[in-house]
Amino acid sequence: MNFNRIVFIFIIILYSVLGLKVLQTELLNGMWGTDALSEWLVNYQAGIVRRGFAGEVLFQINSSFDLRPEMLIKSISTISILWLSVIFLKTLKRVGIRLFYAALPIIGVSIFYFHPHFSGLRKDPLLLLIAYYSIYHLYNYQKNKKLSSLLYWQALLILGIFLHEAFLFYGAPIQLLIYFFTDPINAQNGWIKKSVSLTPLLGSNLINFLNKGDKTIADSIFDSWRPYLQSQYGADVSIEKMLSIRALGWDTLETAKFHLDLNFFNTDNFGIPGIFFFLLIFVVIIYVFANCNFKYPKLSQQENFEIFITIWLSVFMLMLPLFTVLSCDYLRLFAYLNLTTIFIYDKFSGIIAKNTGVLNALRPFSNRISATVYNPRNKWIFNKGIYIFTIFFFLTYSPAGIKLDEAFKVSIAGRFYQKAIRAWEIYSH
Repeated sequence: MNFNRIVFIFIIILYSVLGLKVLQTELLNGMWGTDALSEWLVNYQAGIVRRGFAGEVLFQINSSFDLRPEMLIKSISTISILWLSVIFLKTLKRVGIRLFYAALPIIGVSIFYFHPHFSGLRKDPLLLLIAYYSIYHLYNYQKNKKLSSLLYWQALLILGIFLHEAFLFYGAPIQLLIYFFTDPINAQNGWIKKSVSLTPLLGSNLINFLNKGDKTIADSIFDSWRPYLQSQYGADVSIEKMLSIRALGWDTLETAKFHLDLNFFNTDNFGIPGIFFFLLIFVVIIYVFANCNFKYPKLSQQENFEIFITIWLSVFMLMLPLFTVLSCDYLRLFAYLNLTTIFIYDKFSGIIAKNTGVLNALRPFSNRISATVYNPRNKWIFNKGIYIFTIFFFLTYSPAGIKLDEAFKVSIAGRFYQKAIRAWEIYSH
């Protein structure tokens, strides 16, 4: 057994233990006061509202069978995380990304990485499963033109949008671009026909757009759960602890302004703006993808890289609004971005390689990135030491991308540092 394999096995064991520990903590702890619980409990008791479908299902089950929503949330989340992990690892193998990177959080969620700020029993793993299977059915439809595949694909996109409106930005638009722009537009398969076929999806999106919610609706939703919450957590339960429900009453424009400043321009104690952390993540991602052994056989390694980055940039552009409304959730956002890109590349790299239109609109930018990455003079930028340093000291367990000093505190190195300081304090006294 060579040294690299020993290191790999050690990393797998380490991340598995850490991951299972976090998962155990999530399952054993109560959910009151967590974003996850409030996110799942948004329902339709005050009328149709964004992300309310799951909450309405839970409300009806609780009313009819007296089952605790927390039990269902934990069960669904655990199954989704494990299921997504299996799909993720299989897809990495097909694509040609080394499984070593599955042990590192920047690529996405796996059995080696359960970060409470990403999973935390939220809807994210379930939504990424929906993204994967919707891409799968779109691929089958493009290949076989079966009506059943089209219906399954559209139904999954609708479900994703009704579960959480964020799905619209990373799950649906890239697939709609593929749906509209991979086939020749002719009299028998034209824009009108395709648009009409998507009436249910477009109608669902319109419903979500028009029913944002407000403070009155948020209060009504909380009141619908109040008897149950009081029976479980005491009489002093308050909507102040239910962030996702309260968020329905926030002003969209003011929220966007606040988070745009927080995510990009606000500085840490060293005067470093949030955008710097964003750039660190980008460099790490480029490093990983530039070192992949992509499996699309008809293209060179560099051409595969260019297609992959083209997809990545396209999904990123479609996701930009999320970076102004999901405060500090860089790890979640990049998990959406990276997993969606990997899933799309797995199924559609060949089609996109042949496409000369909209699907490759950002190809000039990926070509420039590729020229920089593969230029021998720039190899130092992607030195393995720089990559490992960045992961170990800033990115591994960072919950937010705002302050670099805070990122260090919650990184692997930062955690060891704090434990060492604490041990020294105990020893010195």
